[in-house]
Parts: sequence; structure tokens; C-alpha cells
Amino acid sequence: MMGYCIKHSRFMTAAVAATCGLGVWLTSAPEAEAQGLFRSQSGSICEQAADAELKPIRRTLVYVDQQSLSLEQSGQGWFDSLNQMLQQTMSTAEPLEIIVLNSAEGTARRHGETLCYPVIDERYQERFRSSGISSLLTNDLIDQLPKLQQEMVRQMQDQVGPAYVHAPEQLSRRAPSQVGERHLLRALQADAARFVDDTPTRVIIYSDMIENSSVAELEAILEASREEMVELASQAAEQLPRLDFQGAMVYGYGTGHSLDDPAATDALSSFMQQVVYMANGHPGSVSRELAVRPVRPANSQRYDTVVTVGDQPYRGRMHLLSDESGRLTDSYLDLGVGNRSAHFASGRLVCSDSNDCQLEGTLATTLVFEDPENVFLEGQLSALEGHLGFRNDRLQDSENPALVPLTASGRQ
Repeated sequence: MMGYCIKHSRFMTAAVAATCGLGVWLTSAPEAEAQGLFRSQSGSICEQAADAELKPIRRTLVYVDQQSLSLEQSGQGWFDSLNQMLQQTMSTAEPLEIIVLNSAEGTARRHGETLCYPVIDERYQERFRSSGISSLLTNDLIDQLPKLQQEMVRQMQDQVGPAYVHAPEQLSRRAPSQVGERHLLRALQADAARFVDDTPTRVIIYSDMIENSSVAELEAILEASREEMVELASQAAEQLPRLDFQGAMVYGYGTGHSLDDPAATDALSSFMQQVVYMANGHPGSVSRELAVRPVRPANSQRYDTVVTVGDQPYRGRMHLLSDESGRLTDSYLDLGVGNRSAHFASGRLVCSDSNDCQLEGTLATTLVFEDPENVFLEGQLSALEGHLGFRNDRLQDSENPALVPLTASGRQ
């Protein structure tokens, strides 16, 4: 049993920890103190934020493919990358859910409750105090946020732990012809009901991103041209009608790490991004390493939009998440027709004290023209006007054929 304990000590549940004689970390004074702060008699930080009438501006869903896990120490870097990213990007009282995927069977399961990452912006302290929860906002608590985050790491490890029960000692790299059936997309579809939520959603997937099933065969994915890849993804989406990301931003990492062909990463990434796009999601980076911009959102704005191309108005929507300096993250513009939607690869929303605002951003994919467009808007925060396209210093915006009018009206 001790060998099992050593191998699993990092992702050990409380029950296994007690059996291994390592349950002391659950009751040691510093950790018990942190756990008490994290979940006091008044509830978790998320629950207390709700009491303070502070709604989260985003939620994060983390999917871990158990077929991509191994017991070797060198294979645990994925968790460190995830935790570092969460520390850099989670917003105040942002809900966090961890779901384990079994891509061999096409199933999904959650092994615990919704977590609440311990981050509290200083600007929200007065709202917490006015709700009668001043105990959360002492200097001691701010000083102990690192301890709360350590407790969060332990809770995350507890929820991932069950996925390691049948994990191999090592995850050897294989040739594509040696890979058995994998149903990653069906596993995600099995949890599709979780995507339905009024709160904007960010999805993080740790997996080698291998699909090898009747939905799409691995060798076909690896050999596909750009045009064939789009067709493969379209056919896959048609076979999975319940897979709907509901406009979520979707990131992936670990791509291709179990295959012996380095070139497989690009093909698997392209296929997954195409499927996410066709399943009503906004594909961010899907690669070997986790690549999420270190931006912590503090503001959320939703708009109804009108893009006018020729005489044709397209009525869609825009959602902007920005940090204190106005940098955009997980933001998108939806044309409102078909699958025409694009997220912002970069951008900034800057407002004065009187709410006079200016938005400049670059889309990651094209909406109207052949290349990904820029967005130029200005006005009051609740009513922005401008253009979509490409500016030319030699032309007035109104005379530039590479620009089309764009208006954005704030939603109540």
C-alpha cells in the first residue's frame, strides 16, 4: 500500500490519505485555519459574494481526460500549468468545476462540488462589508489568501484523484495505427447540459485531443488537407447534435503528447478548433502547452450589435470581458447569422470617468472580409458606434470600402 501512497500522494483523496497515514495535512493548524477561512459558517467565498449581491462575471469548467494521465512524476506538469493559469486569470468569486472525461468510453463525471477560487478584488470589499460579512475582509484574510489558494489546490487534487485509479505507470508514445477507440467528443457531449448557463463560460480541456471513432478516425484527421479538415469537423459536429458549447471560450492543451509523431499536434489542434467552432464555441489556443493570456477580468459588458454590409443589416451580439486596464479576454463578436462569430485575439476598452469609451480590437477569425477584421468603436459605454474592417490612413472611415458600420447597444 505504501507504494500506492507514494505514487498517488499528489492527487490523493482524503480517504486514501488517511489510509496511507498521511491525513495529517487535513488537520494541521495552518491548513485547518485556511480551510476555515475558505468555507466558514457563512459558506464559501462564492456564497458570501452572492449574499453581497455580487454576481460572478465568468465561470470556468476544467475537463481532464483520464486517458491522458499517468503516474510518473514527469507527467504531472499539466496540473502545475493549470493551477498557475488559474492564479493569474480567475476573477472574484469565480465558480470552478472539474470534470473527468473517459474518452475510451465517451463518458464524463464530476467527483465533487463546485469550487470557488479564492480571489477578492479590493474594489469589492465595501460591498462585502455592507452585507454584514466583514470578517472576510480583514487584513489577516488578505494576508492568508495564499493559504486559501493552497487549500484550493488540495481540493482540486481531490477531485482529479479518482481519474488516476487506473492510470498507467507511464504513458508511452504510440504510432497512430496503435491507438484504440477514443471518443473524446462524445465524452464532451455527455456533459453538454453543463454548458447551459447565463454566466459566460470558459472551458479548459487537458487531453491529447485524440478522436478515433465512427465520428472521426485518427488517421483521417492526421492526413487531411485544410479543406478536408473542415469537412471532417463538419461531419463530426453533425453526428453530435447535443454538443453545443453555448458560446463558451474553449482552450485545450496536452495535444498530441501521447503520439510519436510531432506533426500530429497541428492536425489534432486544427480538427478540435474546427469542431469547437461548429459546435457554437469560440476556439482559443489548442496546443501542446496551455496558452491562456494572463488577464484577470474585472468588468463585463454585453451588447446587441448591428453590422451593416451593403444594405443588409446583421443583428447579433457582442460580449466584452476586460481587466482593470481595459485589456480584453474571452470576448467575442457574433454576426447573428449562421456560424459567423469570432473572438477577440487582442484589444482594449478604455473609458473616462464620464464613461466616454473607445474600443479597439482585432478578431481571431474573419466575419465579413477575407482576413480577420479590426473593430473600432467609440461613444458612451452603453452606446458605441464605429466600424468593422481595416482602416486606411489615406481615407476617411466613411469613404473606406474596407470598413462596414457597426453599432453596439448595451443590454440591461
